[in-house]
Amino acid sequence: MISHNNNLTDPRRYVPPPPEPGCATCCAYDRRRTFAQEAGDLSAATDFSVLIGRHPHGDGPEERR
Repeated sequence: MISHNNNLTDPRRYVPPPPEPGCATCCAYDRRRTFAQEAGDLSAATDFSVLIGRHPHGDGPEERR
């Protein structure tokens, strides 16, 4: 899994998390994020980026409990 260390104090440096290869849920979120960006709905696009970043794949915080 790719680890992201984003500096959120400088929004120009933010790189949205990529979908996990082979994960249907992440790919669906990514398609919806792209559609939201193209429609100009940056709030929704950000929401999908958060969902992708928090979606567990066996080594995220949700899986360590």
